[in-house]
Amino acid sequence: ERSSFAASAMDDVNISFDDQFRIRVLDVDKYHHTEQLSEACSSFVSKNQEFGKLVNGIMEVLDANAQRIEREKLKAIGMRNKVLAERDNRDQRRRLMQALIAEKQADLDRHQKQRSSLLQVEADQRAFIDR
Repeated sequence: ERSSFAASAMDDVNISFDDQFRIRVLDVDKYHHTEQLSEACSSFVSKNQEFGKLVNGIMEVLDANAQRIEREKLKAIGMRNKVLAERDNRDQRRRLMQALIAEKQADLDRHQKQRSSLLQVEADQRAFIDR
């Protein structure tokens, strides 16, 4: 059985010489097809590596942009917080000023009443002296 298998395998093997007188086990057409396939595989691997480099470059650009966007986002949040804090400070100062104005207005009203009262007392005393 082995010898019949070996004999049939040997019948399929075609030994030949190429143009440079090297021994070839494959048929010339199969050898050329194998060479073309090898070149196509090498080209595919090369293109695949180039594609990988392009993808890595794009990823680096995207990462850099993402970092820049994140920095700008944090700046915007910081600016928004400053604006809100300034708004709160202005509201607090406005309320403080309004309270100060109300206090000063109350002092003015009190002083005006006191003056009016003193003027009345003065007038009453002059009238008393004049009598």
